[in-house]
Amino acid sequence: MNILLCFLWLFSATLSAQQVKIVKGHVCVLSEDSIERSLPYASVVVLEGKDSAFVKGMASDANGSFKLEFIPQKRMEYLLRISYIGMSTIFRKLDLHMMDTDCGHILMKSGIKLAEVLVTAPVKEIDMVGDTTVINADAYRTPEGSNLEELVRKIPGLEYDDRSKSLSYNGLVISEINVNGEAFFSGNHVLALENLPADLISRIKVYDKRSEMEKFTGVRTVDENYVLDLQTKKDLNGTLITSVAVGKGNKKKKEAELISNFFKADGENLSVIAKSGNRDITTENKKNRQDNIAVNFLKKFGETVHINGNIMYNNAINGINGTSYYEQYLMTGNRYRYATDNGYHTNRMISAMLSARWNIDKKTLLNISGSFNALKGINDDSNRQATYNADPKLDVTSPFNRDASEQIEDSIRVNDICMTSRSSSINRLYSIGADITRRLNAKGTSLGLTVQYSEERGNNKAFSLSSTTYYQLQNVKGNDSILYRNQYQESPNRNRTIKLGLILTQILRKNLRAQLSYIFKLDNQSRDRNTYVLSPVIDGEEHTPTGNFPKGYEVEYTDSLSNKSRSHTMAHGVSLNLNYTDKTWEITIGLSVTPKRQTLDQKTGWTQADTLRYSVNYHPTLTILWRKRKTWVQLSYEGNTQQPGLAELLTLTDNSDPLNIIRGNPDLKSSYTQKVRFEVRDTKTGLSGDVNWTSMLNNVTRAVIYDSQTGGIESRPVNVNGELEYKSCHALSKAY
Repeated sequence: MNILLCFLWLFSATLSAQQVKIVKGHVCVLSEDSIERSLPYASVVVLEGKDSAFVKGMASDANGSFKLEFIPQKRMEYLLRISYIGMSTIFRKLDLHMMDTDCGHILMKSGIKLAEVLVTAPVKEIDMVGDTTVINADAYRTPEGSNLEELVRKIPGLEYDDRSKSLSYNGLVISEINVNGEAFFSGNHVLALENLPADLISRIKVYDKRSEMEKFTGVRTVDENYVLDLQTKKDLNGTLITSVAVGKGNKKKKEAELISNFFKADGENLSVIAKSGNRDITTENKKNRQDNIAVNFLKKFGETVHINGNIMYNNAINGINGTSYYEQYLMTGNRYRYATDNGYHTNRMISAMLSARWNIDKKTLLNISGSFNALKGINDDSNRQATYNADPKLDVTSPFNRDASEQIEDSIRVNDICMTSRSSSINRLYSIGADITRRLNAKGTSLGLTVQYSEERGNNKAFSLSSTTYYQLQNVKGNDSILYRNQYQESPNRNRTIKLGLILTQILRKNLRAQLSYIFKLDNQSRDRNTYVLSPVIDGEEHTPTGNFPKGYEVEYTDSLSNKSRSHTMAHGVSLNLNYTDKTWEITIGLSVTPKRQTLDQKTGWTQADTLRYSVNYHPTLTILWRKRKTWVQLSYEGNTQQPGLAELLTLTDNSDPLNIIRGNPDLKSSYTQKVRFEVRDTKTGLSGDVNWTSMLNNVTRAVIYDSQTGGIESRPVNVNGELEYKSCHALSKAY
């Protein structure tokens, strides 16, 4: 018995001498918005270093964490292997001198392309992956040959407004459309919606996309940038898809188009869109047409340099022939207005954009961008409008036929205006900017510098010939008062803006970052309106404005109908943002304070005034985001101070248009707008909803006084309180 006890004691002592090694860590992956997210159920295995023989293994838990224990052998090397479907496998050598090994955060990257696997399952329409809403395009059937717009209209929550060209998802404004994660025509919704084929898209992602600087610093500002990210079908990636169409119909309708697209899964793309025709123009003028040419490209040179650019040209000819009817109900009396308009407008526009992102090294990021926009237009118009104190019940399609006009009583007539005009305009806008960010240490502290310059120049030249009959005013002879005008106006303008900024990002704790920024902004504006009365230098013959200057017109410059404005604004913006992020919570709180110094020197008519104002704008923000599996809840608040325009504070009166007299108000106060939004999404049940509340204090609007004798109005800016807006949206998405 004693021998047996001794043997058992020696055996237990031998086992206790073989120490257990513990390996632990956390497996994660980068989401669409470059935030580290936990990767559950990843394979974690310990292998022998010589022949990769299996020792022990497990899977990470639902939060991506793992803790693996094994007994190492002497003089044996071991490897830790972490793998996941679709991800590049990671190997790490284990140090046997340390019995407890903490691998920390293990970041996995995509890189494995699997062979084709056929899975049969019900198609899920909408899913939530982290902060990203994923919409399965195959779940929504569209007719053959449909474009992206047709697909968008079938998806619950996605709304596209044809008139404003705005796009939103569950009330969230979509600022741009991406393809495979990269920009496509710089947020031009129309080009993407009307020209990309619907059968090219496999999935649509909706998420708040971070800027390159936000990704680099890890600090998210509260400014939202929701994008519609189109994921192209795998079997079409790397394929040049070109379509050509030519058509001709009745009523002289015609169209020709060329659309060519080349997309890669990594975001590289090349698109050429060329269209010409009048198929979608509903006005009667046979000369109306639209000509468009657009080219977009994105090229990547490894992971270091990305270049994106586009150029667009548009030529539009629009002849209009229409009528309108307008009613206005005022405390001083109602007014009714009928109008006809005949016009011929031609506009040409060209724009170009080029941007580059250069990861100089692992610690330095450089972004450069520039844009150019030019617009030229010529407009010829002939219109007539008449205002009445009571509705004469005229035919809206032909309000000024002679028989109907002669039957109208003079007692309800207010005015009758006939005008012909010809105008031309040229506008150019240039912009260039750059930012460079450098990480200062291993913890992630960084310093950024931003520079931006923009300049806009334009000039509008307009001839107008008009006659206005006032039926409720009499001249010295007791007849209706008539005002004849033959004018030429030249309105040059120039705006220049310079912005310089410094951004410091500091890591306070593991999940807490602070960002302090300073932005200096200098803005100079000049606007003129030079008016010349042409009647004195024209012979007594009837004159129709054709754009030709009569001899000696310069001496007829009229001070009372002209104005000049010079303004200078200097602002110093200081912002502080705190950002906390973990597996469940993301909280961002910020405050921006911007002191301004503004000067204005303005001459309106014969009166001149100048003013100086010091003001401070406040911009507090707060976003609280909670997420767990398929549930996503967010509460956000935003406040903003707005100052009234300096021109609105002046006591000057602009009566260059006797039917639209504009006055200032020196008693205006600054306004404050605050917005609160609460959002809930649960893709497991298909439920989603949001509630929006907006309040405006001292909102600036215009008080209008109607003159029943002339039919004109006199307006001035005033503050109004108590303006509230509530909006709620709820949706249920479920496949049957």
